[in-house]
Amino acid sequence: MTTSPEREPAALAPDSGETPDDGNGDLSLDQLAQDISERKRIQAELEIVAERYRLFVEHSTEGIARIELREPLDTSLEIEEQVAHLYEHGFLAEANDALVKMYGLPSADLIVGVGFDVVFPLDDPGAQDDVRNFIRNGYVTRNKRSDNLNPEGERKTFEWDVTGIVRDGFSSEAWFRIRDITEQQRLEEELEQARRMDAVGVLAAGLAHDFNNLLTVISLNLGAAEDAESDAAAPFLETAKHALDNAAELAQQMLSIGSRTEAIRHAIQLRPQVDDVVELLRRSISPDIAIAVEIADSVHVVAAPVQLQHVILNLLSNASEAMPEGGQITIRASLDSGAVPRGLDLREKGYVTIEVQDNGLGMAPETVARVFEPYFTTRRGSGHGLGLAVVYGIVQEHHGTITVASEPGAGTSFTISLPASSAEDAASTQWGQPTGDRTTDSATRFMEAVAV
Repeated sequence: MTTSPEREPAALAPDSGETPDDGNGDLSLDQLAQDISERKRIQAELEIVAERYRLFVEHSTEGIARIELREPLDTSLEIEEQVAHLYEHGFLAEANDALVKMYGLPSADLIVGVGFDVVFPLDDPGAQDDVRNFIRNGYVTRNKRSDNLNPEGERKTFEWDVTGIVRDGFSSEAWFRIRDITEQQRLEEELEQARRMDAVGVLAAGLAHDFNNLLTVISLNLGAAEDAESDAAAPFLETAKHALDNAAELAQQMLSIGSRTEAIRHAIQLRPQVDDVVELLRRSISPDIAIAVEIADSVHVVAAPVQLQHVILNLLSNASEAMPEGGQITIRASLDSGAVPRGLDLREKGYVTIEVQDNGLGMAPETVARVFEPYFTTRRGSGHGLGLAVVYGIVQEHHGTITVASEPGAGTSFTISLPASSAEDAASTQWGQPTGDRTTDSATRFMEAVAV
């Protein structure tokens, strides 16, 4: 624990009083010895208490700090006067090692002694509001959360309490207790996302069931029309069959959201899967959009091929729609040996990082925060907001992670991490339970869906 050189904690000592005497003004030897012994005992007890305090603060896993005032604060002043007094006379008097580590600093010496305006910046209206609320609430703040960037650029979420010490209407110090709840926050967000997906699953399964009943009627009528085949009707029948196939695929996707059954995942080579999707997409996007694939043939992942292609197709389609004037999409992948992403179910073969990056319009922070929410969409009049929710669900089912980074005007980058495999695994290894053959024709998919 480091304390400010401006004011070391005052040495604690018992109040001094008159020296006992023998009634004639002279101190007896017995009384003097007794007085010295009592002072030594009290001093020893105070040293024990001080050492306990020092050890507690020093070894605490929570960040602990103390703000001190050079001149005591009169708590009867108006709020704005109190705020001004804190900024003028407050400074960070001490901080423990745990707090220093939370903020990624090498030493407490870098922050101990700094002014109140460094802890609560004057150019941050939110920080000044925190100070005002601290005063209004009786010099107490509880469970306040804040997001911070450490020197490595990692976003951290802290929860902190502040308690001001007030004696006889004046305050001269306040204690901070700070906890790093970054991991807790991540788990809370994942739980909330899981709850949303669960609700969507129930809804999607019901919609898909009703939808398939309608498709069955369409299918039977198309079959009857084909039996009475005529040259004039042939093009219309072909178009109807194509729409039927697409509708069946949509129903299957909705069912996959609500399904609790895990798809069969194989050890597969990634490059051919991506190439197939890119070839399919090139036919439907603007020629002004270039797609670059940077994936070595040696990269293998553990995945269900059809679901993996669905993920890639969805991300590439979104990227193309974000570039109305043209641009470039880059999809790259590599076997990663760095720090394992949080939430990734790591296999013994390591993991593969897949990045889909575009130089399109980008997204605002509030859009990025909701991008995986079911039914959230920025496309007015088109889109149902299920695409990225399904992508998120598929990646989770594959025991992987997906993150997004974007800024307005600077493009968007989706990063997926999946368990890796090797070429030797491809012929024999599979994970998960069967959910039906996703490569069969639309009639078979109809029967599977209707059966649900």
